[in-house]
Amino acid sequence: PTISLQVGVFRTKIEALKAQRRITKKLNLPVEVVLEYDYYKVIVTVFYTREETYRYYPELTQLGYPNIYLIEKRK
Repeated sequence: PTISLQVGVFRTKIEALKAQRRITKKLNLPVEVVLEYDYYKVIVTVFYTREETYRYYPELTQLGYPNIYLIEKRK
C-alpha cells in the first residue's frame, strides 16, 4: 500500500493502543502505532489510492478522530 491515513497523535502509548483497538474493531482495518519523537501516531496503512480513503473519513470522524491526514509514500 502506498497511501496511509494518520488518524491521531497521542502523548502516551496507552492512548494510541486504545485508538488502534477501537479502529480495528469497528472498521476492521490494519492500524499501526508509530513512535515519532515523543508522540505516538496512529496510522491506517491499507490503501493503494487516495479515492479508497474517502469512505473512511466520516466513519473515523464519527469514532472521534476528526483530524485525519493523508500520507503518501513516494515510489
